[in-house]
Amino acid sequence: MPLPYFPTDATPTLEPRPEPDESPTATVDAAGGRATPTATEPVSTPEPPPTATETPRPRSPEAPPLAVDSGNLVSEAQTQLIDVPSGGDVVLKVAELWIAPEGTPSDCAGAFLALSWQVRAPYPGGDELDVRHLIPRGGGNSESLGQGTSGQVTVGICDELTLRNSSLDDYRVQVRYASGVY
Repeated sequence: MPLPYFPTDATPTLEPRPEPDESPTATVDAAGGRATPTATEPVSTPEPPPTATETPRPRSPEAPPLAVDSGNLVSEAQTQLIDVPSGGDVVLKVAELWIAPEGTPSDCAGAFLALSWQVRAPYPGGDELDVRHLIPRGGGNSESLGQGTSGQVTVGICDELTLRNSSLDDYRVQVRYASGVY
């Protein structure tokens, strides 16, 4: 045991010493193979730092599966994310999305595109999305085919679809589509 420290101008003080751990341990004597009990110093285990827990966010759903007779489809379903600005429109030309094996008839009367959508951001939200198409020979007028956060439409290959966002938020919309023939 170390000697206590005595400052010359103060009263004697003893420095505290940690109490030995009372748990039994032993040292083995190599020559005789006997175990000699020993005391151990207390071991302090540092506490782990506190961790921040993140509040889980709801995950936005995917665009719904296509509800169309698969016998009419000529391509696998594709998906695409489209950003639609607040108060803006994004035009999709169906003929540019339509894909099929070579030799598949692709006239305006017999070819179609099945398309579903889901507003992914903001989520929840997206109620003010309007999916529209031009009325053929309608003088530039359009009509709504579906509205809201999620939906599905089937349109001809010669159509144009307009995704119209009338909200104050930018939208990120996932579309799922596949080509088909009647």
